[in-house]
Amino acid sequence: IINIQFNILHAPEISADPDNFTSSYDYIQKSGNFQPGDTEERKRSRYYNGNVKGIFNLGSAHKLSVGIEFVDEYLSSESDQIDGKTMYTLAAFAQDEIRILPSLQAVLGLRYIYHENFHSYATPSVSLMYKLGGFRFRGSYAGGFRTPTLSQLYATDIAKTTDRLTLGNLDLKPEKSDYLSFNVEYVHSRFSVNASVYTNRVRQMINYRTLSKEEAEKYGHDEVRQRDNIDKARINGFNLSVNGYLGAGFNLSAGYNYVDARDVHADKPIDKSIKHTGNANLQWGHTWKAYRLNASLNGRIQGERFSQTYGYAPKFQLWDLNTRHTFHLKTILLEPGLGIENLFNYRDDRPWNSNYATLSPGRAVYVSLGIRFRE
Repeated sequence: IINIQFNILHAPEISADPDNFTSSYDYIQKSGNFQPGDTEERKRSRYYNGNVKGIFNLGSAHKLSVGIEFVDEYLSSESDQIDGKTMYTLAAFAQDEIRILPSLQAVLGLRYIYHENFHSYATPSVSLMYKLGGFRFRGSYAGGFRTPTLSQLYATDIAKTTDRLTLGNLDLKPEKSDYLSFNVEYVHSRFSVNASVYTNRVRQMINYRTLSKEEAEKYGHDEVRQRDNIDKARINGFNLSVNGYLGAGFNLSAGYNYVDARDVHADKPIDKSIKHTGNANLQWGHTWKAYRLNASLNGRIQGERFSQTYGYAPKFQLWDLNTRHTFHLKTILLEPGLGIENLFNYRDDRPWNSNYATLSPGRAVYVSLGIRFRE
């Protein structure tokens, strides 16, 4: 059996993806060389991706996936004097899913990368899965390779409120990593439990380095920082999730994640890292003849988030209550929805320029309506 896929992705003019967008300043008063009514392009970013992939079943024991990928990136900025910088990446990959025994499977993979600026690199991956009754045991290793983005290489940024200048760095090196994980899963007819532990060792991780007063003096700002390669970083983590049917139409799922991410060289947490996060979801559904009600309560619990610049953001919880009402009529199906986001009205309303826990404006009520016509 052969399955061949061909995909091309082009970023739209406006996109939610942070790598694909255009931003600009519209001046309403004179500023430097700009007059009222002038527009200055702050940043224009574009991303193009194309890939061809083939999947081949080689007998009953092997499933081989092979493919090639091309990525092209573009960045320009009038304010940073970046005049249309580009870079491309070519990649070839292969992965073999091997059935060694009915209860033992392996996946072997290799990805070869050629980057316009950083040349050749290959990353391997291997994983094993063993089944024993309702249990699944998995172990995996993967090598990682991440090149600096165009923004990290070229872009500058001035925080006018704090007079902080952030510089790009043409001498950045790619990040390399080794990831190792072990997972245990148990599946029952009424519930499942999944637990994982992992460790990731990152070399030459890209982050911000604050320049000394002597280095920063020539830039004329109170604070100057530059993107640079941290010598080493380690990320250890654990996650646990459970999912179960409670009876009477109730389903409950919950999860907890612990992440200890540290810059080994500086012996401090990695910027924007969060040690503790959790989630919970309770669902209930019931049908009365032509009417069905589905209700769910969703919660996200987050611990303190570290910032090198602003310190820790406070821990918080956000809970949402959602309901969907389904009416089965003769020729149409009506699905009105009613819900409350941020049920307990949590807001982080500390002074401007704080390290906010969340940008939620507070409690919000929403309504929706779906209509489907039957044949």
